[in-house]
Amino acid sequence: MTYYTDEEMQDLDLIWYAVDQHHLAVLATDGPGVIPAHLRASRKELDVLFSFMGTLPECSDALAEHIPGLTSDHWSSHVNEVDLDYVRGGLFFYDAMTSYTRDRHAYIRTAQPTVPLSIDQLPTHVRELLLRLKDENLDFSRDTRLQWAEKE
Repeated sequence: MTYYTDEEMQDLDLIWYAVDQHHLAVLATDGPGVIPAHLRASRKELDVLFSFMGTLPECSDALAEHIPGLTSDHWSSHVNEVDLDYVRGGLFFYDAMTSYTRDRHAYIRTAQPTVPLSIDQLPTHVRELLLRLKDENLDFSRDTRLQWAEKE
């Protein structure tokens, strides 16, 4: 399988996915944001997930997060209607927001669904793919900031 290299990830604003105990999140690298090694999917897997997630029906309202110190202009540059469509489909949304956090290893929750989608609601082929991107230490309903170690 072919994966994005660290060099490629430096220059791309990639969308990737992670699973906590039950729910899904979509994360945007904002260019230099880091995708932890244990949560990386291949290019083909990301294409499958991206295509599927784009077909999710609206099942939730999207609640925008208040991020202290972030101006509305800065916030709107990181969250758009496409991002909110993911949230309306039941996914949590995180953005690396490196220009705000100054930390390539941190992601900020910018919006959350009122009715989160459970991984159990997904078709088997998608669920099996996402289970490899599961991190039991995450809790998207609780965690407004995700932080990974520098070594990732």
